[in-house]
Amino acid sequence: MTKRKIQILLLSVSVVVLLATCLMSIFAPVCRDNERNSRETIVKQRLCIIRSAQEHYRNTHGCYADDFKQLITAKLIADSIQYIPFAEGAKFRMAATKVEGKSGKMIPVMECSALYADFLKGMNEKYISSIIENANIYGEYPGLKFGDITSNNDNAANWE
Repeated sequence: MTKRKIQILLLSVSVVVLLATCLMSIFAPVCRDNERNSRETIVKQRLCIIRSAQEHYRNTHGCYADDFKQLITAKLIADSIQYIPFAEGAKFRMAATKVEGKSGKMIPVMECSALYADFLKGMNEKYISSIIENANIYGEYPGLKFGDITSNNDNAANWE
């Protein structure tokens, strides 16, 4: 092979490598965002199931369930619903209490949540850290949740 042909071959290989690198740098964030959105959708579905079960429990008992055991015993959810998808066995955080309303009446409130660090586990650590940091900067919950144990928000979710 002549020197000129070798140079052309090396140049061609370099162009292909650079093109592949450019494409990967473009598509990697898109793939990460798609994976995050997919996981969030699944976690939101679970949270909606838990919210419906809690509302049914409140209609029946006058207060929200303190833990998943009460919802499972009441046959409102399956045992598997308490586990955060993709979180290697971590459970949703749930709390219930009563707060004093404007009229002085005690109002049952509850919240249920999953942290980004739990359900994004296994993804790029820097990506997860940046999502959590952004949530903290804007004073938002670093994950998905509905309800609030400090005030009555009618079990509104932070993604709605």
